[in-house]
Amino acid sequence: MVGIVIVSHSHTLAEGVRELAEMMAREVKIACAGGLEEGLSGVSYERIINAVEEVCGRDGAVIFGDMGSAMLTSELVLEEMKDDKLHLVNAPLVEGVVRAAALASGGADVETIVQRVEAEWNGRRVIAIVFRDLVKEDKPLLDRYCHSQYYENSHLNFTNLFMWREPYQIRICEENDVLYMISTWQDELMALQPLGAEDKMQEAIGRLAEYFKEQGRPLVFSGIEKFFVRELEFYPGAKFDIKSDRDNFDYVYLAEKLINLSGRKLHSKKNHLNAFRKLYPQAECLPIDDDIITLCKIELNNWYKLRLADEPDDPFIGWERKAIMEILNDFRYFDLKGGAIRLDGRIIAFTFGEQLNKDTAVIHVEKADPDIRGAYPAINQGFVAHAWSHMTYINREEDMGHEGLRKAKESYKPEKMIEKFTARMI
Repeated sequence: MVGIVIVSHSHTLAEGVRELAEMMAREVKIACAGGLEEGLSGVSYERIINAVEEVCGRDGAVIFGDMGSAMLTSELVLEEMKDDKLHLVNAPLVEGVVRAAALASGGADVETIVQRVEAEWNGRRVIAIVFRDLVKEDKPLLDRYCHSQYYENSHLNFTNLFMWREPYQIRICEENDVLYMISTWQDELMALQPLGAEDKMQEAIGRLAEYFKEQGRPLVFSGIEKFFVRELEFYPGAKFDIKSDRDNFDYVYLAEKLINLSGRKLHSKKNHLNAFRKLYPQAECLPIDDDIITLCKIELNNWYKLRLADEPDDPFIGWERKAIMEILNDFRYFDLKGGAIRLDGRIIAFTFGEQLNKDTAVIHVEKADPDIRGAYPAINQGFVAHAWSHMTYINREEDMGHEGLRKAKESYKPEKMIEKFTARMI
């Protein structure tokens, strides 16, 4: 990855620019050569050399200066080092460094970064979207966009995106009242559905097309809803190959049916629930609070040790455990509702979710001891009855193509499926 050197007459200015750029691209190496000894203003040839050596690896580095003598001294360094992959960029310091960091993060080489940054600041093109990592403090921003429209996709929810931000490398950018999101999985860069007013979607598609072109990647969308498919079909700038993604369809149930388990189709579920109540009359259905969270963590670790023993090569085991633990560690911040079943002092099942839209709650996590008959039906029914009886629908997310999970979700007889699609520009 290309490194970045910031040369400034001021140590404080150089560090401030680095801090700003690292907010956008934490993984990029950025070194500062700012000011002189004892806090004096000026440019040091030796400090520039040291900064270059710190960040200039096999992919090279780019240098930015704040004004004339910083640029002149940097040119002397270039003459001395005679490295074809070390370049001085003629662009404004703050904007140039931030843009270069975004490009470097996306895998651009030295020549591409120099060409694009200098072209942008010479007014020859529109600046592309600058993405940054999704962080916990983004919850108010994501909540505002996710609740601005009637979205049914369980992925369009801060908690879901935050829990899986690391394995899927989720990054975001807010621009012109549109929230853009991208992810990377198995080295494929993908755009998620942009969020914002419908009259901004055509422009949003164009902005993403420009960004992906700059990255040298085809524009690919993942997990988009049907209404956004229509936006792609009407987009005049290109055609898209659109495919249904059955493995990621969300299962949506009537809350009333999950509570009452009435009817012949759910008779077996009610039998399991009644058997649980008969076998374990002492079982308690409780809301998640601080004391319950501690017990949930204990059981979470026990369950995942068993899963890891059965499937040692499955990376999702560790990722899921970390994601759930992170939510439990700061449960109040995420503003979730949770439920647990305590049996003889031990948590044998727990779950948590939140309101997704005006008539639907989404269940993010549901864990139960598989060796206790009826534990899953009990936590499923109990949580909806105690927390979501006022909702019309319950979204229990996708089956991810897992045969056993699909069978389990279908057995509860969903009221509807939330279709999701992938799309690739052609």
